[in-house]
Amino acid sequence: MSEEQLNRNWRHRWGKTRDMRKIILTPAQIKRAEGYALDGCQNNTICTLMGWDDNFIDQRPDIRKLLTKKRAERKLKLYKAQNSKALTGNDTTMQIWLGKNVLDQADKNETKHSGEVTLAAPTIT
Repeated sequence: MSEEQLNRNWRHRWGKTRDMRKIILTPAQIKRAEGYALDGCQNNTICTLMGWDDNFIDQRPDIRKLLTKKRAERKLKLYKAQNSKALTGNDTTMQIWLGKNVLDQADKNETKHSGEVTLAAPTIT
C-alpha cells in the first residue's frame, strides 16, 4: 500500500491525519523527494507528487532541511553552468547578465541636452 493510500485510509477511519513526525520514509521515497527538489519543485508540489499531506514537509524539519540543501545544490549547478558559459566567451548575453547581477555593473545612461529648456505654466480655463 502506498503512502498516499495509507494517509487516505487513516483520514477516512479517524477523521484526521497521522502525526507526520512519526511517519518513517523509505530511502527510495527520500531519494525521489530529493530528485524533485533538484529539479526545482517547491514543497507543495513535492507533497502532491509524493502523495503527502500539504503540511507534511512543514512538520518534518529533517525533510525540509534536506530539500533546502538539494535546492542549494541545484543553484550551485546553475551558477557553475552560467559562469562556464560566460567565461568561454561564446555568450556575450550571459556575460552581460552576470556582470549586472553578480558584479553590480550597470548600463551607463548619459543624457546630453543642447539649447534651452523652458517650462510653460499650465493655463487654467
